[in-house]
Amino acid sequence: MTKTSQDEFGLLGVMFTVIGWLFIFSAIVVVASSIVGSVAKDSGPLGIWLRTSR
Repeated sequence: MTKTSQDEFGLLGVMFTVIGWLFIFSAIVVVASSIVGSVAKDSGPLGIWLRTSR
């Protein structure tokens, strides 16, 4: 993917590819932290374990 962008747009294509991947990774971090936060507030066994394990 980076090679194609570099061939078509040069350094600007590489930078757009890197920025795109950074958006994807940041979205993964936000979604994962939201899921863990919701599970930790749950009253089930996993939520209790997450709240008490330190």
